[in-house]
Amino acid sequence: MTKFLQWLLFFMLLSTPALAGIVVCHSGEDITDISISSPPVAGCEYLTDQDLGYDSAKDLIKTVRKKYLKWTTQLEEMTQAEKDAFDQARLTTKVLETRSDVKKTIDNGSDEGVRLRAALLVIMEEMNIRRQQPGLADRTVTQLKNAIKSKIDSGAAD
Repeated sequence: MTKFLQWLLFFMLLSTPALAGIVVCHSGEDITDISISSPPVAGCEYLTDQDLGYDSAKDLIKTVRKKYLKWTTQLEEMTQAEKDAFDQARLTTKVLETRSDVKKTIDNGSDEGVRLRAALLVIMEEMNIRRQQPGLADRTVTQLKNAIKSKIDSGAAD
């Protein structure tokens, strides 16, 4: 390659604009992805250093947790009330998922489920021995499982 071509290539590379923008993907106000110094992504907002909200968006990305950012007409931080509502919704979802997972261990064949069922069967047998004295009917495994699941659903076991 001649010196001229090397210099020409060098200057072409220098004159090529670099993509140093902010990509904000969102669904309504909910942010699904944010990245700095990325090329544009189809279906996402793209801010360059020429855009009005670029500097504030860059600062928000550096200082605010992503889960507390939202998109209106630009990238914004949630209000404290919005943050609290978001956290409460996530907590509620997590509690319900945990309860569902715990209820599954009662019925499945995992080691934890086997140990739990064994302990419950011992408790049920002892309880049924006590129930026979005053003439009460025995409890069944299904009744015991349903009673436990009801306690989990109600939150009494949290």
